[in-house]
Amino acid sequence: MRHRHSKYYIIGVVLLTLLILLLLSVDMAPRVILTLGRLHPLILHLPIGALIVTFFLDILGRVKGNYPKVIIIYALGFSSVFSIIACVFGYILSLEGGYSEQTLKLHLWMGILTTVLTTVLFVLSFVKSKKAKVIFVPFFILTICSISIAGHYGSVLTHGSDFLTEFIKAPEPVKPITHVDSLRLYDDVVFKIFDAKCIQCHNSTKRKGGLSLSSKESLFSGGDSGKAIIKQNAKESLLYELCILPISDDKHMPPEGKPQLTKKELWLVEYWINQDDNTNHRVASLPKNDTLRTFLKDYLVIDKVFIEEATAEALNAVIDKGFLVRKIAPQEAGLWVSYKNKELPKDGINSLSELKDQIVELDLGNTNLSDDMTGVLKKMKNIVKLDLNGTKITDKTLNRLAKLEQLRAITLYNTSISSTGLKKLLSSITPDRIYAWQTEIDQTTARHLERKYNMYVDVGLFTDIK
Repeated sequence: MRHRHSKYYIIGVVLLTLLILLLLSVDMAPRVILTLGRLHPLILHLPIGALIVTFFLDILGRVKGNYPKVIIIYALGFSSVFSIIACVFGYILSLEGGYSEQTLKLHLWMGILTTVLTTVLFVLSFVKSKKAKVIFVPFFILTICSISIAGHYGSVLTHGSDFLTEFIKAPEPVKPITHVDSLRLYDDVVFKIFDAKCIQCHNSTKRKGGLSLSSKESLFSGGDSGKAIIKQNAKESLLYELCILPISDDKHMPPEGKPQLTKKELWLVEYWINQDDNTNHRVASLPKNDTLRTFLKDYLVIDKVFIEEATAEALNAVIDKGFLVRKIAPQEAGLWVSYKNKELPKDGINSLSELKDQIVELDLGNTNLSDDMTGVLKKMKNIVKLDLNGTKITDKTLNRLAKLEQLRAITLYNTSISSTGLKKLLSSITPDRIYAWQTEIDQTTARHLERKYNMYVDVGLFTDIK
């Protein structure tokens, strides 16, 4: 009975394969057949999982002396059928092109070898001879190795040659770039955008549309549709045109469902295309552009700030003046400091100079703090968050914050700061968020500053709700 079932199995598989290959032999393969190729990534995981489970059951059965022969036969039959289907669907998918020919061939032939070995295992599971039993396990191990190699080359086709080894290799040391003028527009900015959003499908092993973005040379070589970039003309550059199409458009790139380029990234790519061939020079050599310099701050490479532990004497001196002090994180030296009383003595604020390197968050809100007491703030080079709400400060204090490059959030509501002072501050540093309701700064000015510096200015509850 089992031999008769195996005969029917072989006949059925052969007929299925011949039918699909026959359909593919016509000059213009039907779209429904090409659609089957897209099922290859789904189908191929079925025999992979089944083979591994079957191998586990086979070894476990031999060790325990309770060999599940019927289960092994059915599982190998299942694996064999879906291995064959995966091979056929994979071949259909390869017809779309855009893959490295050498890697594709290795993946294809290792997949075929895996299918052959799996089918041989299925046949051997019926044979009762002693020789068949002896070679069964070695054949199984060989099959597992074959499917692993085929899977590796499949990942290379899909994700690039370093997909498996990316986190095994030690990362190359990255030289810090602390100033915008030191950035190179293509290498340090545009290529990073392509690497994050495009190169997964446009690399040396997977050239969708015949285009690779792995290097500047391959980018300018173009793809199947011609040149991708026309220097000094972003509007006529195919790469840029496809990126700005509506996401519902079939030609939009990256395809729907993939990470999309942000407005900031699109602006940078457009700016780079519209420059001449010397745009890989340092940003310092480019025409002055406030928007460019603001957007490029995200691409600076800054070493993590090392903060030394504060001494017990410095901590006690601040605490004795009435400040609350605690660590931001148990294993870090950065400190959160706050003063909760209304009256802040001048010698109290000056005592903070003892912790000028350690203060990361400082809350002086709702105190009698005034401009003549804020000189110490300009020394706090590591401060990230500063609360000055409800104090008597003016633009004079904002001037003292102009060199605090780590500052990311400032609370200034219910103070006497003005639009002039805030604009001057933002021309030097660009925090992520500024809270400035109940000040002279109106919504029109706030929205203008947000667009210009790509940050958030909160000027009231109504704006937040909107």
